[in-house]
Amino acid sequence: MATRMTINGVSTCTEAGTEKYERFQSGIGRRKRTLVQYDYRHTDGELFACVKPT
Repeated sequence: MATRMTINGVSTCTEAGTEKYERFQSGIGRRKRTLVQYDYRHTDGELFACVKPT
């Protein structure tokens, strides 16, 4: 699966104070779920990331 938020599993959210989010589907057959990956880099440089269902 190609994403715009990660390169080799590393977040591309590098600038302080920025946020990115991306929707994707996970699952097999009829059991697909839509999930959202959210990354936020605080102004002090700390990264907050989570994945939640919609």
